[in-house]
Amino acid sequence: MRYVRRLIETRLEGLLADVPAVLLTGPRACGKTTTARRYAASVIHLDDPAIGGIFRQAPDVALRDLLRPVMLD
Repeated sequence: MRYVRRLIETRLEGLLADVPAVLLTGPRACGKTTTARRYAASVIHLDDPAIGGIFRQAPDVALRDLLRPVMLD
């Protein structure tokens, strides 16, 4: 399947260069995760109970060794 570039990507690229975190919101199935994955060096799925638990207990420790930028999904 061919990727369709989103209008937000130019803005997202600028934000990622300037700020430590960006939150993408929008309706289901509009491409938020697909778009974010293109910019992430690490992807964390917080819906996995084991991973979610680690992040709830010690988020700084959980993020320490991950490649940046990190996508939390």
